[in-house]
Amino acid sequence: MSVTVIFIFLSYGLPVIAGLFAYQRSWTKMGPWDMGPIYRLVGVLAIAAIALVFYLGVQPPNDAALWITLVFLGATALIWFGFERRRFKGPPMGDEVARLQAEIAAAEKALAAAEQAKNG
Repeated sequence: MSVTVIFIFLSYGLPVIAGLFAYQRSWTKMGPWDMGPIYRLVGVLAIAAIALVFYLGVQPPNDAALWITLVFLGATALIWFGFERRRFKGPPMGDEVARLQAEIAAAEKALAAAEQAKNG
């Protein structure tokens, strides 16, 4: 059970932590939920919460959670650095976003036309 809690905190916290390092550097245009300068505080609190949950989650009688978590993180790192890092292109940007949006709009239009032809 504690392994699940550790993984949940990691999965929610890691994007916040990544954002903490990118905030006002490569991430300058915020979305509608911009917290402003308080984001740095939230990022630091996320790191503290993850560390606390990890520490508490591996205490006896859950000491096996430490090894399960470390093996999982090691396997994930091995898969990423061994295979996926070269294959993953990253999120679409710029012209690619516009192209994908046009493809989606065309597919939705074709589906709507097919549905209308079906219903008469």
